[in-house]
Amino acid sequence: MMKYMRILLPSLIILIVAIVYAQSQTTLDSIDLTESIQEIKKTNPNDAESKIVAPNTFVAISTTAGDIILELIDSQSPVTVENFLNYVESKEYDSTIFHRVIKNFMIQGGGFSPEMREKKSRFSPILNEGVHSQLRNTRGSIAMARSNNPNSATNQFFINHKDNSKTLDFDFAKDGHGYAVFGNVVEGLNIVDSIANVATGRAGRHSNVPKEAVIINSVKIIDYKK
Repeated sequence: MMKYMRILLPSLIILIVAIVYAQSQTTLDSIDLTESIQEIKKTNPNDAESKIVAPNTFVAISTTAGDIILELIDSQSPVTVENFLNYVESKEYDSTIFHRVIKNFMIQGGGFSPEMREKKSRFSPILNEGVHSQLRNTRGSIAMARSNNPNSATNQFFINHKDNSKTLDFDFAKDGHGYAVFGNVVEGLNIVDSIANVATGRAGRHSNVPKEAVIINSVKIIDYKK
């Protein structure tokens, strides 16, 4: 019996040492993790596990009247922004025009050729995000044009020439939806003013059409720092 004890005792001691060491390492790992979290809390006390919020998307509308730079509010109007960018990336807006221009109201484009031929929308109509986003139709904001059906927006958009929030926003519109804003002009508001002041007339069944076409040469995503 003593013989077996002499054999087992060293093994038992080694096992105990191994367990104690493993426990000490687990404790140290936990301390390291706790310290790391505390460091994060020091640098960002509101949320130690905060997610990185992607920056907004900027696009440049190049026109025969000049360039307009837009900041799209991705976080508040994700569906509308995605829809707009689908048309941008597929170059559907290139060589279209601002086909409806009303001074002290808005300039509308994206859906007609310079010959006033309406372009068929490439993608399906989208859900109206006006109520969800809470963004306002203020001067320089961009919103989606649509029919009487609130969820019918496709390719056409408009830029507000003045503050139209009390007529176009969800909480003033009779249908309770209004027109969904998804971005704002950050450069080129003077170009919007210039387009809004062009002479207009009728073209077939369409009114408020610029007599001299204001062509959208291209719409592109750009790198931009405010």
